[in-house]
Amino acid sequence: MELSFGEARTGAGGGICQLSNLIHWMANHSPQVVVERSNHSVDPFPDEGRVLPFGSGAAIFYNYVDWVLHNPTDLHFQLKLNVGEQQLEGELLCEQARAFRYHAYQRGYRFVREGGKGQDSQRSGQSARCLGILQAYLPALY
Repeated sequence: MELSFGEARTGAGGGICQLSNLIHWMANHSPQVVVERSNHSVDPFPDEGRVLPFGSGAAIFYNYVDWVLHNPTDLHFQLKLNVGEQQLEGELLCEQARAFRYHAYQRGYRFVREGGKGQDSQRSGQSARCLGILQAYLPALY
C-alpha cells in the first residue's frame, strides 16, 4: 500500500515508513531530539487493535519529506536494525545507562468532523518530564 496525495492506493510501499516509524519510536524513548518530522497525509486504518499512540510515526519520502534526529548529549548511540520473520526489530544502544525511563502515551485523542469529513486529532507526551512530542490532525480514510 502507498499513501500519496491524501489517498491510499495499491503499490509497493510502506516498508521505508515502517522503518522510519520504528526509528522515530526508539528516538522518542531516548534523549535524542527530533528536529524535523512529518505525519502521513491521512490516517488509513481504524483504531481497533492500535497499540501505539495515533500519529506517533514519521513519514519519509526520498528527496521530499525528511526525518532529522539530533543527539544533544556527549553520549554515543548505536542503532541496530533487523528484518525479522514477521516484523522489523530495532535497538537503540548507548555506552552508558540512561538517566530516565521514557514512556509515550496519548492524551486528549478524539475524532472531530470538519467539512463533512472525519479527522483524527491527538496529542502525545513523554513521561520523565511529561513533554508534548507531537500533535497530529489529519483526515481519516475510514
